[in-house]
Amino acid sequence: MIKGAQQKQAFRPFVPALRGLVAEKLKALLGLPSSLHLDWDLVEYGPESELGTVQATILTNDSQPFRLEFGDISSDRPGWVSARGLQIGYHNLEDGRDPLQDPEYVPFLTAIRKRFEQIMSADKHPVLEEYRTIFQQFIPYREVNDSMYRQLTLNPQSGPMGTLRLGFRCNQDCWFCWQGRDWPDPPHDFYFQWLDHMAAAGVRNLAITGGEPTIHKLLPTIIERATQTHDMMASIQTNAIRLAKPNYLEKLRDAGLHHVFVSLHSADPETSNRMMRAPGTFRRTVQGTEACLEAGIPVHLNTVIEHANFKGLPDHARMVVERFVEAYPANPVVKMVYSHPSKYYDASMSARAIVPLDELRPYLVEAIRILQKTNIEIDVTGSCGFPPCIFHEAPDLISWVDRDEFDGQDLSGRYYGDACQECAGKSKCLGIRKEYADKYGERGIEPFDPPGLPRKLRKIGRAAS
Repeated sequence: MIKGAQQKQAFRPFVPALRGLVAEKLKALLGLPSSLHLDWDLVEYGPESELGTVQATILTNDSQPFRLEFGDISSDRPGWVSARGLQIGYHNLEDGRDPLQDPEYVPFLTAIRKRFEQIMSADKHPVLEEYRTIFQQFIPYREVNDSMYRQLTLNPQSGPMGTLRLGFRCNQDCWFCWQGRDWPDPPHDFYFQWLDHMAAAGVRNLAITGGEPTIHKLLPTIIERATQTHDMMASIQTNAIRLAKPNYLEKLRDAGLHHVFVSLHSADPETSNRMMRAPGTFRRTVQGTEACLEAGIPVHLNTVIEHANFKGLPDHARMVVERFVEAYPANPVVKMVYSHPSKYYDASMSARAIVPLDELRPYLVEAIRILQKTNIEIDVTGSCGFPPCIFHEAPDLISWVDRDEFDGQDLSGRYYGDACQECAGKSKCLGIRKEYADKYGERGIEPFDPPGLPRKLRKIGRAAS
């Protein structure tokens, strides 16, 4: 098993490397020594902006850190020195002193001012152009981080697992999706470098996601590299729309596709299309799912539960049984995952869509009772799921989890509320999603009493991932 430090070293940095280049070019622009420690943040950037405004925090020897701002002239942020549409400003020290009134800082700031005026006196200064070029390369990636593109999850049972995200473009526009619609792809050669690094780290299970990975032109090539070069088991997380095309599905299968993880959130076409904000796609998702089952490709299903679809969960379960299990006895659906939504990209929609656990409980229980009549594996309490007390009145449905088997990324955004502190199942629960608690507090959270521990905490129900 690889350790956390090895995990961090497994990948060549991408977004942090761009941030570092901006810092280096900013130091050169201001005439600062390359050995000087400088952190920076983007504090202002708009559609009409060329360089925005960055705030640099600088450490000089043992002196107090101080902050400079550099960028476009703004009436809201008056500068200290300005020329040709750009300006530099400075902040007081942490103790409130003006650094220009401190003999220790005056020579330093005077040198920065002279450097700025020298550069601004030239029509095109190479140092400014280098900074401008690197800054503009960074700007598209300002809202993303490396873990959005690739992850290495440490799982003691199955070994290291890799996730590769082929950008954020999609042929649907699900309102519960957390992703920005205009976030950019990385340079495409990085995908293959990251695959190589995953293989070196021991990854044998690879999940390829998006956006919608099937609309990315490199998907067949990436599956082939993963399976045939690195002997990985490659799956895709998909809406299955393009999988209804026989030639395309055959191409992915020939490349080595192992299984698909299909998003299907309602049995009602109108509800599904509305949640996806993509009219007509429910039918195509169902066709793509059936095409995979017909072709012998294992299918896992995922349903995000929110206000629009929670009352239809029993009908959804019946549809899964009838259309995807009983209709394909040689290759029925393998697994059903129920997901508790995390933060939506449009946070205002998230607040309206989250369902109180006590309202959701009877519909989810009924749906799982229907699925239990088949051999489908059911996951409700895994990394994307609900706290086990969603089944407080039906403990036979609980699949307890072990927190130690989950990566830090899986546990982010979760916490234990006051009601959880005395719960007998706390160590077997991932906690409450922050987005839920922000809306409903601890409504529906019902701790298990210690007297029930031996009966309720034994491994019962279907396995959780």
